[in-house]
Amino acid sequence: MVKMKEFFDFYESAVDKETKIKNLIDEKGSAGWNSVHWACYFGFVETLLELVKLGGDVNIISEDEWTPLQLASHKNHIESNERWEGI
Repeated sequence: MVKMKEFFDFYESAVDKETKIKNLIDEKGSAGWNSVHWACYFGFVETLLELVKLGGDVNIISEDEWTPLQLASHKNHIESNERWEGI
């Protein structure tokens, strides 16, 4: 019986951790952008890939109506980097 309780405690903490990480990724700052917007704006491809793995959305729209991928394109990051393919 103790092992089941340990399993459920672990499961609850894992789900809670995933939710917290997703909430941090999606949290928008004063500019209305979240971490995915900033990673795309600066061309941080490796950071973007990690954010996407953790649930970041490259199609989320900011308050000024930009998606992260639009920002990356606007800053000429996508055209110069094949690592953007498949995102």
